[in-house]
Amino acid sequence: MMRTIIHIIILLNSFNGVAQSKDGMQIMEKVKQKMQLVKDYEADASIKIDISFLKIPIKNAHLYYKAPDKINFKSNGFTMLPKKGVQNMQQDLLNGKYTAIYVGTEALNGRVHDVIKVLPVSTESETVLSTLWIDEKYLIKKVESTTKTQGSYLVNFIYADLPFDMPQKMTVEFDVKKMDVPVGFTMDFEQLNKKNIKEKESKGKVTITYSNYKINKGLSDDVFKKK
Repeated sequence: MMRTIIHIIILLNSFNGVAQSKDGMQIMEKVKQKMQLVKDYEADASIKIDISFLKIPIKNAHLYYKAPDKINFKSNGFTMLPKKGVQNMQQDLLNGKYTAIYVGTEALNGRVHDVIKVLPVSTESETVLSTLWIDEKYLIKKVESTTKTQGSYLVNFIYADLPFDMPQKMTVEFDVKKMDVPVGFTMDFEQLNKKNIKEKESKGKVTITYSNYKINKGLSDDVFKKK
């Protein structure tokens, strides 16, 4: 792993030598400042799970977030929300020490985005390397991350002029073989031998659509206490 990290650092430094027009750390700081405007929020969430060998109906949940890292959701029946939630998933990339390298621009949905490589400094970080696509409003539109134990995942954010530029929709594509079995899955999936999953079935996708945001209303810490 250490050799891999060294190779990544060398690669990032080579990018830095050909892309001096912008500063990756400055761009990430502006992204962080924008996100820190959201102190807390709650929202309704509709969760659709696409895994070829599982039949899971669309579920509804109510999501709660409070800065810097409190997250909770309520739902009738099983849901599969990312453990970190929307705000926490993005904050995870910004909290702590990291190196951010600007590597250039790329068109995404017909608009030019800055592309930033983010490498956590701590060797204890689960994330090894992330690539972020950031628009002119300093909104993260796309994230590709490689982790130590959970494989790679791709996240896309869709926005719709909501307050504080909160996302309307988020899609997460991931490797089923690397996924931890969350509490709430059926026994059939718990007993599934992941080694026998075919390659074309190994990818999963979760689509979360958000509505009815309530932002910066002063959520009580009681909302996040385990019952």
